[in-house]
Amino acid sequence: MSVFVKTHHIDPKYNHLKKYVNVMYKGLWTPAKYEKLISEVDAPQYFNEMSDLNKEIIKRCIVAVSMVEDKVKLYWPTIAIDFPQTIIGDIGGLFGQSEVTHRISYHSLAEVLKIDTAEMEKHPALKDRLAYLQKHLEKDPKIIGKKRVLKKLVLFTSLIEKGSLFTLVLYFNEV
Repeated sequence: MSVFVKTHHIDPKYNHLKKYVNVMYKGLWTPAKYEKLISEVDAPQYFNEMSDLNKEIIKRCIVAVSMVEDKVKLYWPTIAIDFPQTIIGDIGGLFGQSEVTHRISYHSLAEVLKIDTAEMEKHPALKDRLAYLQKHLEKDPKIIGKKRVLKKLVLFTSLIEKGSLFTLVLYFNEV
């Protein structure tokens, strides 16, 4: 059965995907767990031990990652719309929950470190990436069906999950 065909059970053809569900359950965490570490460990280190250059690098990372986490949390819970296999919906739901936790944790970190995530507007590399992503994630009436789904998947994996992390290195060169 194709990943594009809706199922009401886990198709044995996709049993290998169960490992992602199991890994997510084993690694489940909550913002409360990290908020304590943020206030007791991260903030004192940031304010008392880091150079101005390192603070700027951390600030830019948090601004960039905050943007990424917001988009990722929107993608995963809806993946079953495009790939209606039961196990893919399970994975999307669990990954979505995890990304919400990440977003909340980064927001808390930014607040404690007094970092304004709206500073993204000051950095053309991030601002342009977000504009490009928004433009291409909108439904294009000329691209329909599986091509639209695959375009969305490629943009998500290249611009959000992979590209955003690797291009942080380029972003640091502005420092």
